[in-house]
Amino acid sequence: MLLVMTLLLGPGGVSALIWHPKNPKNSMWDTWLYAQPEQDAVPKFYMNYLSSCDGSCGGSPSNDPKGCCGWNGAGAAISSDGVHYEDQGIVVHKDAGAKWMGSGSVLKNSDGEYVMNFSEEYDCQPTGSRCQSIFFATSKDLKNWTRLAFKPPPAHDAEVFTYSDGGLGGKTPGYKIGGRWDTIATVPKPGSPGIFYGFWTASPSGGHGAGVGETTDQTGHHWKALPPITDGFPNAEVGSTVVLGGKYYMLFGGGHIYTSDNPIQGYKPDAKNFAFHTDGDGVAYTRLWNVHGRGDESTVLISHQWMTNGMLGSKFPGAMGSKGIYLAPLKEMKVGTDGTPRVFYWSGNEKLKGDSITLPPLSPPVPLPPVEQVDVASCGGNGTTIWEVPAVGAAAGPIALKSNTTHCLGLKNGTNALVLSNCSDAAQFAILANGSITSGQGCAIEGAFSYQYAPGNVFANDPNHGVRIVDSPAQCCALCQSLKNCSFWTSKNTELAKPNCYYKPGGCCFLKTAAAKGLAKPTAGATSGSSGTAPYCMDALPTLRTAACDGTAVSQDWTTAGGIIKEAKSAAPGKCLHTSYVPAPLPPGVLYDVDLDLTVGVVIEGTLSCTNASTSAGFLVHGAGSYTSFLWNCDQKTFTVGGKPIDRKPDFAASGPVALKMLLRTTSNGRRAMAEFYANEIMSHPFTFNGDLSMKIGVAATDLTAVTAVTAVKAWKMTLSSD
Repeated sequence: MLLVMTLLLGPGGVSALIWHPKNPKNSMWDTWLYAQPEQDAVPKFYMNYLSSCDGSCGGSPSNDPKGCCGWNGAGAAISSDGVHYEDQGIVVHKDAGAKWMGSGSVLKNSDGEYVMNFSEEYDCQPTGSRCQSIFFATSKDLKNWTRLAFKPPPAHDAEVFTYSDGGLGGKTPGYKIGGRWDTIATVPKPGSPGIFYGFWTASPSGGHGAGVGETTDQTGHHWKALPPITDGFPNAEVGSTVVLGGKYYMLFGGGHIYTSDNPIQGYKPDAKNFAFHTDGDGVAYTRLWNVHGRGDESTVLISHQWMTNGMLGSKFPGAMGSKGIYLAPLKEMKVGTDGTPRVFYWSGNEKLKGDSITLPPLSPPVPLPPVEQVDVASCGGNGTTIWEVPAVGAAAGPIALKSNTTHCLGLKNGTNALVLSNCSDAAQFAILANGSITSGQGCAIEGAFSYQYAPGNVFANDPNHGVRIVDSPAQCCALCQSLKNCSFWTSKNTELAKPNCYYKPGGCCFLKTAAAKGLAKPTAGATSGSSGTAPYCMDALPTLRTAACDGTAVSQDWTTAGGIIKEAKSAAPGKCLHTSYVPAPLPPGVLYDVDLDLTVGVVIEGTLSCTNASTSAGFLVHGAGSYTSFLWNCDQKTFTVGGKPIDRKPDFAASGPVALKMLLRTTSNGRRAMAEFYANEIMSHPFTFNGDLSMKIGVAATDLTAVTAVTAVKAWKMTLSSD
């Protein structure tokens, strides 16, 4: 039967990009765009989003045991300018018999009908195994959608596109039986009006590559598979494929870009800018879209969603299945004079600019008082510090300065480094008879083993063993400890010079339930452990920290007589734990003394002089007790964003003035900030970081004398209403 989809919500009030759905029980995930700004009878910018529930239902299917919503449909938001949108609610609902709905896209067929494709998962094999197939809905006006009638798998139906269509199922080159079959991105087939080539996330029989096919008629919803693209491709997701200037560009593997002169073969990684717009720093699922209706398809727009708390999983605010998912501002792909595709600022975002913000003159930086720090130095004289310590063999307690009992030894956030901290939240230490000083806050580490392939994934329905991206083994352990059903963890690749996890920046963290007990395998380069805590010992090598208690004679053997904490076996006069004052580090820039409402957002512009080639300067954001810098490095022609170097290999001269631009907004509680930083319209990479409601902006420079190189700074409030 025909299923007519009605709106779950009436159109909401106008909102804007850096946006999410208005329904308080509705969240978003994947997005897909159909843009035709020359049209007046239908929405000029039509943005679909994969609808999920909020965190109260658990988010993704793997955390939705009651089936209260999961990925339950395709929502829509419409816009006349690509910046300000009206939420239309869910326009295509998940079939009741499907496990969940997957991502999609829209094409316009030769009859002027819009065709949406999307995937759903069913128990589709005689054995009851699960696989995805692709389904279709049609619309005349991009508002009311009719889902095409179908018989659900395992039945074969002409209106369902499955892995077996085209006679390639299970054959080589072909696709695995029961594999993934998810969201077709389309381009017109050259020389065949009304026919499309398509590219989708598939499960090629060789274990890697992209699905490829074409329509068999001009309806846009009858497809056949062609041999997959596999040469040089990993096992990953297709983002999308577009045509620009006679060349074809495919995003694959989390925002990496491949190019070809042929639409269905010969794709190669771009030589200069392969990491085009990759997942990470909150970015997820970047996709390219040809703008339609101009005849030449000479404009390519870029969409992605923004995870305000990074890639940490469904239980975290700002991750999959939460209200912290935002639709990011559209961007534009342009190809430089050197033939390199890059992400550019889209001129349509000028409509984000609202009321101008008056910025007062910059004040010179205020000297900060010296900072007290703790380290190890030669005993005696200035190297002697008296501490209040627990008695040998007594219960654990704080280790406090005798001269200032509000200052205690503590652990630096998210690390094992020992620092001075407020005694109200300091670590607890025990002084053992064998000379060890232990803290019970360490992670229980088993060593160079891996649970990666063991059963019991905490995020069972997520790809790649439910992996999460982390910076260190300690962060992986802390993540496991925060999840009630996590018993074991494995961290990999965090120690590499350029950590990479399934083509995403950062190290891998595999989280397992109790089902993985005893099934870790010896693996060089991996670190594994359990969710329990274990005593860690004070250690002075290579720096003052806590580390696994290994009986190291010098660095883990201490005496505490008279409140002097001394390495027991160090050579005379010995090494003692002491404090000292050091000059406070200079701030990385100067702030404007102006209050901002960054929950609404700001647009900031300025001009950087690169007359002095050594200049590195840009914009500064201060919040949550820390500074975040967004720099352009004149000599190297590179970005530094939040301390991370980014090289887009731009094709403009190094010595000329550089136009700087930044879009900045925080979540409604101010705790997470989202920023985009551009130099001469070229995008660095979106960046997500901690913030607060008192955040301020300013000018940043690696040398404070260079802040004057940034001139003509202007700012505007974003034209956002409430989300």
